[in-house]
Amino acid sequence: MNFDKLEIEKHKAKINFDIYCYGVKQMIINQKFRDKISENELSLITNKLEELLNWRSNYPIASPEEYEKKKNEFMNIIYPVMKKVYENDDFIL
Repeated sequence: MNFDKLEIEKHKAKINFDIYCYGVKQMIINQKFRDKISENELSLITNKLEELLNWRSNYPIASPEEYEKKKNEFMNIIYPVMKKVYENDDFIL
């Protein structure tokens, strides 16, 4: 892979990571969402989100694989909470 393609892939991975993190950030400020989760779950998500955003700020030249790994780690944490929230048919953000 040449240098330009690698840079494009890094940029795409960073954007994808940012979109996911900021989507979660918007979701957790929504009161309807907050009403459906416990304080512990909110704290877990908020702390992990802050950790990831700090990591991205401190390590802006991460590889696409590193961004994907961090995103997947976060998804594994947030998935059980999201499943619980969205299992309720009347929940709409």
